[in-house]
Amino acid sequence: VKSASVTVDQKQVSAIGPGMLALVGLHQEDTETDLQYCAKKLLAVKLWENDNGAPWRQHVKQKGLEILCVSQFTLYGTLSKKN
Repeated sequence: VKSASVTVDQKQVSAIGPGMLALVGLHQEDTETDLQYCAKKLLAVKLWENDNGAPWRQHVKQKGLEILCVSQFTLYGTLSKKN
């Protein structure tokens, strides 16, 4: 995204510049290990081109971008650790 923000009761509670907006579905039974696994996946996914224009080569940290995670319980599901 070029920018993203979260507003609650007409008050902005969070915002980022260029980066990734992640709608995240976590469950009360998820463990700290599950959260770390999801965070690691978000940080590692390669969505951006590199300096030579090759697509899908760089992740958010390599590009110096931001991530905004927004709770979205309707997306809750099971992630296979095989991926």
